[in-house]
This record gives sequence, C-alpha cells and structure tokens, in this order.
Amino acid sequence: MDELLVVIILRRLSAAHEESTRANQAGFKPGRGFLSSCADSGIDLLPGGMLSDLQYPDDIVLLSEDPENYLLIDEIILIPEFVNLNCTYQDIVEVVHGDSKLRFSIRGSKVRLKPLELNKDRDVMISKKLSWILRHGAQKVGLTYGVGGYLFLDDVLRLQDFSGISVEDVQRVVENNNKQRFELSVDPETGRRRIRAFQGHSVKIEGLELIPITDASEFPVVIHGTYWRNWEQIKREGLNRMNRTHIHFAPGEIGQSGVISGMRNSVDVVIYIDLAAALRDGYKFFLSSNRVILTEGDANGSLPPKYFAKVFQCRPHPSQFMFYYGILVFNWWICSSQQSFCAVTCLTHIVNSDFCEIHPCNFPYIMQMSAQSM
Repeated sequence: MDELLVVIILRRLSAAHEESTRANQAGFKPGRGFLSSCADSGIDLLPGGMLSDLQYPDDIVLLSEDPENYLLIDEIILIPEFVNLNCTYQDIVEVVHGDSKLRFSIRGSKVRLKPLELNKDRDVMISKKLSWILRHGAQKVGLTYGVGGYLFLDDVLRLQDFSGISVEDVQRVVENNNKQRFELSVDPETGRRRIRAFQGHSVKIEGLELIPITDASEFPVVIHGTYWRNWEQIKREGLNRMNRTHIHFAPGEIGQSGVISGMRNSVDVVIYIDLAAALRDGYKFFLSSNRVILTEGDANGSLPPKYFAKVFQCRPHPSQFMFYYGILVFNWWICSSQQSFCAVTCLTHIVNSDFCEIHPCNFPYIMQMSAQSM
C-alpha cells in the first residue's frame, strides 16, 4: 500500500503544483476557502473558559493563501483515490516521513512536493537522509539498530541512497546540525565508526542514554508544540506519542539558552506542562543527550490534559491574517486552566513578536480596516 500511496500522492501534488503555476501565470493568487465556526476558531483552547458559549456564523468563508503550494492532508484524504484505499491522515504522514527519496515537504497538517531548489543544499539532504535511516528506516533496508540506536557508518554509506556521500560529509553534517540530532563515535569493541540519532525514533530502541528527571524545579518550563488540526483531539484526550516511542518536549522556549531541540519552529499551538504534577502522579520523564525532554506517557502512550498548565496560540503570523469584507480578524489567544483570555494587541506589536501582549477581555477583538489601509 505504501508504494501505491506514494504514486498517488506524487500524482496529486504534481497536478496541484501545475494548477497553481497556471493560476499564477494568469494573474490569480493561490488560495483556499474554508468555513469558520466556534469549533475551530481557536477561542477556547482549554475547557471551562469564559468564551465557551461564544458563537460565530457557520457560513462565513475566509480565504487562506498558500503561496508555497502546500495542500491540507485533511483535504487530500477526501480525494476519491484515497477514499477508495480507506486512507487516513496518519497513513499519509507515515508514507511522507518514510519516503527514503525525500520527495515531500511536510509542514504541520500540510504537504507538498519538495521544490527542486530545496534539494540543492547537499548538507540539508544528507541530514534528512540520516534522520530517516537513523530514526525510522534501518530495518526497511536490511540494517539492525544496535544498543543505543547505533548503526555502523560504513554500512549506511554502502546503501544506494547514500551513494557519493563520504565519511567527511557525514562528519560535517553532524558537527553543523543546529539541533544536535546525531552522534558520531567509535565502537569500542570493533573500532568501526558508528552513528545514531539521540531521539525521535518510531521504532523501539534499546539502551538509549536517557537521564531520568526526578526534580521538576530543574525544568521550570516544559513545552510541547503542535498544530491546529490536532488541538481538538489533544484537548479531549491529551498528548499521545502516536507512531513515536516518546512524547517530545522542549525544556524552555526555542532560542533560550540551552534550548536547541524538542519542538519545531512551525508549530501553531504550544502547550506548557505541569511537570511537578505529572511526576507526582507517577509519569516518568527523561532528558536526552541533546536536551529534549521525553515521556512514554501512560499505558496507552498518553499524557492527559489535566497536566496542561497553559496553552498559547503562536500562529497565524501577520502574513496569515484572515480578511473578510474588509475586516481583519486577530485570532491570537491565550488561556490557562484557571481562566481564558482573549489576546488583544496592536498590529505593530504583532509584526514584531511571535507572541502578543495579553489583555483580558470577554469577546473577540475585531479591528475594522479597509484594504487600502493595509
């Protein structure tokens, strides 16, 4: 089924890219219509907030421009070819992440064919190939993960997908990786070079060097990043490790000292975890070698929402503002488990910050602006 899905996805994304190219040549801007309702407006991120009864009309159509030619995976699975295969959202994600030829780009809940120019950065391509083989794909190409997730480097470089890549290339990519995802070392028993990913595996790895976390005060900020399409389920059921072996968290906000990994920069929603409460209730947390906080969750792989301390919407960015008949709707919200707030700010502040200044109020803030004033 995987190969069939790859073929269908490639064909559909190629057609979408051609359609977008023709639209641009004809002077049209790419865009997509969608409905805005209370259920997906992002008003009440945690249950029990003051804004829970607020309603929006269900028939307002907003336009979301996507100049980078991404398609929503939720829309892809409604295409007849995918319906006939009983294809789910997770099927698409697994096929895209598992494509050893790296033909796709995925961003949150959207996917596209990778533009050719993105394949010109050789080190980026090597890094992505390493991520795939070290986290997910070894068994698919006949290799076996050793204790700690190691593979012998000479075995990796003999693979067809690594043709033309040298030991020096891999060493450079490992040293320059800004999230420090990989480790190169020498196997003490054989003297052979070996390589591994610190975390992010979708298969069980024995002997990962994870440090147990027992004192929540050592990590006052623990954050999980996610995307809008996941939020309703997360709000009801909590976080889940899905096809990974752990749920991942950053030990602070990305960019702070010592925080280099654990969350993508493209996330829409960030969830702050009450680590002390989770530890008291018996959940086990660990710190990986590249300072990502990990938990396997409960027996079902979940961390319930009662451990959410607060939740921020950190997107859309200014370029993603929603216009409807000359009204600019600011859709930036913050809530905590005690009280919900609507985030109200001025345009200049939003332009200069990923997170807005917070002012409590009981209603969405709508600023009327003409198209000319923008």
